[in-house]
Amino acid sequence: MASRRATDSSEGLTSTDYDIVPQPADHRLLVRLHALANPRRNEALARLCDTLNVLKVCYPGTDLTLVYQAPVVA
Repeated sequence: MASRRATDSSEGLTSTDYDIVPQPADHRLLVRLHALANPRRNEALARLCDTLNVLKVCYPGTDLTLVYQAPVVA
């Protein structure tokens, strides 16, 4: 599993923490995004994930479909 940490909170949606979880049995590469600074940004991130998931993009050179998972924030 890989991880990334944002270096500047002003980068917003374009740079956030995430985990990459290969799921070869399901032909998926899960990109699990971490929560952002406020609910409004998390809602925007969830909408972006929904849009990207509809595209069913494969990671280059593999048969793994990128699946984006927005944070679940109560």
